Amino acid sequence: KIELKNMKTSLKEIMSALYGPIKAVDLNYENTTTKIGNENIDAAFYMNVTQNILLKSDKSNKPTAVDLGGVIVSTLNLKTYHQLIKFLKEVKLIQDKQDMPTWMEEVKMFDDNKQLQIIDENNQVIRAANDNISYAMEKINKNSEYKSILYTSGDELVKVVFEILEEMLECDLTEFEDKKKEDFSFERNGIVYIGEIKGISSNVKSQNISQLEFHYQGFIDEHPEVNDKDIRQILIINHQRNIPLSQRDPVDRKQIELALKYGSLIVETITLLKLFEKYSDASLSSEECLELFNSNVGLLEMR
Repeated sequence: KIELKNMKTSLKEIMSALYGPIKAVDLNYENTTTKIGNENIDAAFYMNVTQNILLKSDKSNKPTAVDLGGVIVSTLNLKTYHQLIKFLKEVKLIQDKQDMPTWMEEVKMFDDNKQLQIIDENNQVIRAANDNISYAMEKINKNSEYKSILYTSGDELVKVVFEILEEMLECDLTEFEDKKKEDFSFERNGIVYIGEIKGISSNVKSQNISQLEFHYQGFIDEHPEVNDKDIRQILIINHQRNIPLSQRDPVDRKQIELALKYGSLIVETITLLKLFEKYSDASLSSEECLELFNSNVGLLEMR
């Protein structure tokens, strides 16, 4: 190892790599003490300069802090936070400021009132903007909840589909009792709608449509008073739910033909969302949405 006092040339080269102007300053070894306030702070070097001197040692009067091109360079051994604060105050980088008394707030001069009015007006704009942002975030979160039917299954899927159906078709599913038969049933304008809600990782299968037909036949047996011509069978299905929409295969023609045979309607969850989107922006009314369920069999397609 080499003591710094014995490698002054190398030390200056290293320091000047950090800040170039140091290269023009000669560092000389000499133990000194500089008094700042009531503290004596040691230094092992001083700088041989004649201009922009900020601090000097007490007895030898050697520069221990100088201003080099707007940057303060010091050889003082500042060990504590309090010593650093005292040093910064001494070289005028920071300064104590007396707290403003509360009564000064009442003193309005120059263009204080004008500026306060500008502040108040802009605060009102900020509050309105924050309200708009909060409302928009609530809408985005709700939209995300609706869009969750593109990847969920089970009760989570059923819950959101129920919410969409209730709003879009103006039906009440709160009283629907799940008896492990059809997933939903409701009546509108003399027409009974019964349906299955499925979330599966594969494409639509024949058993999905056959299960809906089974529940349809069971509903007829339990409700002989209902004309079978007044019943609509709907399969709402989130198929290939783990695959991005753009990569999902279309519903197989075989399953569409089976649905046509049974007089049932396959509604993909993406189609349900598109239909709900049109209802939400008032492009379609509730009655028009119902009519799409009434007048279509096979596969519901949105154009």
